[in-house]
Parts: sequence; structure tokens; C-alpha cells
Amino acid sequence: MARATAEARDALAGEIEQTVTVLALAIAQRMVARELQTDPTEVAELVRRTVATLPPSAPPTVRINPEDLAALENAAPSAADSSRTVDVEWVGDPSIESGGFVVETPQRVLDARLTSVFRDLYERLRDA
Repeated sequence: MARATAEARDALAGEIEQTVTVLALAIAQRMVARELQTDPTEVAELVRRTVATLPPSAPPTVRINPEDLAALENAAPSAADSSRTVDVEWVGDPSIESGGFVVETPQRVLDARLTSVFRDLYERLRDA
């Protein structure tokens, strides 16, 4: 009986931990999304940092929410093209949620959509 109680307690603790992790990440995702919507230049900075990590072999395509793209273009004349000295092709993509983006090159795709980023974070925390 003691073993069964300990196993049930451990199972319940694991479920609570998982629930708290999911809740914390959902709250963090909403806060990040709100911050990125408030200041569209933050999205441009995230794109710039991401593009800077890529090899300069081919100009990247950045798929971004059309509203974010319009906000970037309206925020500052150089915000949307300050990513790197190479040309960046900006594509408004309504399937990308606000605050996220996808950078594509012939060699790789970097998915920086908020749902993807937080899902990856959850999986890392779960497997740790």
C-alpha cells in the first residue's frame, strides 16, 4: 500500500509539474507576443540577429505576418532592410502569427514562429 501511495504521489507530482510548465510557457508566449506587437522594431531586431547567423551564400527569404511587415515598413525606413548587408526578400505570409517569422535559405529553414519556439522550449524542459 505504501508503494502504491508513493507511486500515485509521484505520478501526480509529475502531472502537476507538466501542467505548471505548460501554463508558464503559455503565459510567457502571450507576454512575448504582446511585447512584439507593441514594438515592431523588436521583430526586426530578432530577424536581423537570426539572419546574421546564416552563412552569406544566398540571400534569405523572411516570411513574416503581413501586419508585422507593414508595421516594420512604417516604423522606420530602414527597419525592414537592416538585417544584413545582403538583400533580404521580405514576404508577407498570413499563416505566420504576429511576432513570429521564418527565415529560408536554400540550405536551411529557421522557424521562429512563437508557437514553434515555445513548443521546442517545452520539449527541452520535458526531456531535461
